[in-house]
Amino acid sequence: MLFHFWERQVGRWAQYEGAQVPRNFKDQCAYISNHLQVDDKLELLHLVITIIKHDDHNADADKRRAQRIWDFYGRHDLFQDSDGNMPTHKLSQPYDNLKIVRRNVEEFAVAVSASGPRVDDTSFDPKPKTDEQQ
Repeated sequence: MLFHFWERQVGRWAQYEGAQVPRNFKDQCAYISNHLQVDDKLELLHLVITIIKHDDHNADADKRRAQRIWDFYGRHDLFQDSDGNMPTHKLSQPYDNLKIVRRNVEEFAVAVSASGPRVDDTSFDPKPKTDEQQ
């Protein structure tokens, strides 16, 4: 839910500036990097959310996402079994083996809250549309 809120906010920020609303994560990050800071863990959150959201609609893509979480981010903790082991076979079924605990939720909340307008950017001043503009 946090990530989808962030996605919607990017669209609103783009609309306020009269820009085309970016449709995918890569374009959203490219757009906002001109005006907004993006936390390094936002992509990690995007990968996790996409695995949860799609649950085997595209098993190969989910495996690639899980592999990126495992290799690039080194986040074996997200796929640990109950004994704390990190077997790579867990990546073959990422949805069933994804492990999210409270500290992960808090970590992702920080990533979302840190991915917004820069405090020192006075050129970025989105204003709500008036009733006449909508």
